[in-house]
Amino acid sequence: MDIAAYNVALLTIITIPPVLGFWFFVHPFTQLWRRLGLGYYQLFMVTYFGMFVWAMYVLREPLLRIHFGVSLPLIVCAALLLGLSIWIGVLRQRQLKTRTLMGIPQIIPGEDRGVLITEGIYSRMRNPRYLEIGFAFAAMACFCNYLAAWILLALYIPVIYVVVLMEERELRQRFGVPYENYCHSVPRFIPRLPLNPSPHR
Repeated sequence: MDIAAYNVALLTIITIPPVLGFWFFVHPFTQLWRRLGLGYYQLFMVTYFGMFVWAMYVLREPLLRIHFGVSLPLIVCAALLLGLSIWIGVLRQRQLKTRTLMGIPQIIPGEDRGVLITEGIYSRMRNPRYLEIGFAFAAMACFCNYLAAWILLALYIPVIYVVVLMEERELRQRFGVPYENYCHSVPRFIPRLPLNPSPHR
């Protein structure tokens, strides 16, 4: 079990930091990516993720020095959190496709600017994907119980809040009044229940 915990901790430190930084290279530089084109954007992102993963792997030993030990209650919590993350992910994927998740519509000039998603789980909360990712990271931290994982999980909350604010500013520019109305009627993170609404509203 210690080996499994170490591997999950390693996965945590090589995935959470680049995910946290990803959107800081999208929203503030939308106009730049639109000028450069999709190819440059994709090349940059592949390079960014590759270098970040490599750097965290090189630093794995000092980062994973402190382990609090495997805990059965935390493993149970991890299973519940992972299940919740998967459930939200299934609901989210019905509306949000992979290319939108990767920020592609934001950086393509012209007509392909995406659509404002307000159906399904997005009629209950505006940012299910960040909740989905947060629950997954929390599950990883509970399972491995390494100090580095808990620190990264703590950083996830304020960083994602800043990312959401940047995303909202960009969405206001893209969609205008319809997005403003959507913000007034649907909460950011705390969902309105039931979470799995009827597809016919």
